[in-house]
Amino acid sequence: MEALKVAHTVRVCHIIPHGIRVPEILLVLEKPEFRLPQGFKERHAELVWKMPGGGYEQTKDFDLIAAARREYKEEVSHEIPPLALSKDFSYCCTSESKIPRFDRHITDTFLWLTRECPKVRPGDSCIMATCWFPLSRLPSEKRLEGGAPLAAGHWRHLYGLFSNAACKQALLAAGITDVRQEGIIESWQRHGNLTLPA
Repeated sequence: MEALKVAHTVRVCHIIPHGIRVPEILLVLEKPEFRLPQGFKERHAELVWKMPGGGYEQTKDFDLIAAARREYKEEVSHEIPPLALSKDFSYCCTSESKIPRFDRHITDTFLWLTRECPKVRPGDSCIMATCWFPLSRLPSEKRLEGGAPLAAGHWRHLYGLFSNAACKQALLAAGITDVRQEGIIESWQRHGNLTLPA
């Protein structure tokens, strides 16, 4: 039997706790023509916000963390310190690939918490803008903050991170209380068009 062909993507969920203020997350606005290469089974022309990231490349990346650091720097012109990301504080999900030459698509999303708000700007020609959004007011089809919705799959990635025990403890240690974490998830669920696991 022929082995499954797998595409691998990495994302960085960069959050600033902000103490008593609502935590914020860094998102990038990507040009549709770069997001949708030739051969996709489904094609959408609309703009979307997403967490910084991209494809893992065996010729460039030592591992998934190296890929996440490289993609983040390429997209927002800021470097993640070497030991800032960990597999312990990440979420992995698998789905059917929309690219015909692949059978499955695996996405690893890494949590990165920082106290300071770094200076970021679009660093890649595929990125139109960068923006910090309150975690409780993320852009959706019903609330187009920033003129575009968050990419559909990213809700699942965020929920996965917030459901990960190690990530929950890291968020708590950074000052994002359990009550606030629950409130953030409830705000995502109130969008109505979002389907989150029970």
